[in-house]
Amino acid sequence: MVRLLSAQGLPVVEDPGRAILQERLARGIDVDRTGSSYMRFQQEVLERENAMIACADPGQRVFFDYGIAESLAFMKLAGLPWSMHFVDAAAALRFERVFLLSPLSIQNSFDGIRVETDAQRQKLWMLIGEVYQALGMQIVDVPNGSVAQRLGMVLAALT
Repeated sequence: MVRLLSAQGLPVVEDPGRAILQERLARGIDVDRTGSSYMRFQQEVLERENAMIACADPGQRVFFDYGIAESLAFMKLAGLPWSMHFVDAAAALRFERVFLLSPLSIQNSFDGIRVETDAQRQKLWMLIGEVYQALGMQIVDVPNGSVAQRLGMVLAALT
């Protein structure tokens, strides 16, 4: 979605977790998505996210592919506890709206980045919604549809 929004001329911030995973895969490094090594990975994601937030123009509407709340959802899915600095960072990052796109069923799309099953993606979607709701954010649900339909729903919600 952020690529489509960017193509519309809107400023976007890509997912820092995806960028880190792509960098590691390019160097032949696999990411252990369990235990303390996954917490270290999430800490790196948080640091990069904070750096990206610091570069964003606060006077301009910016679309974030992922926020800090998503890290909380990924940690919860992995059965990991939340450190207070993650919770505090998620609470400090305020969005005008959160566009929660229903997960798509993705067939044969293993890219080393998105390794979740359909059931895990569904659970993540629920967890992300729960975290943003607990943070008091306005959530705009974007149901499944064509790419054009989903983009249209996001753009329509901006007016």
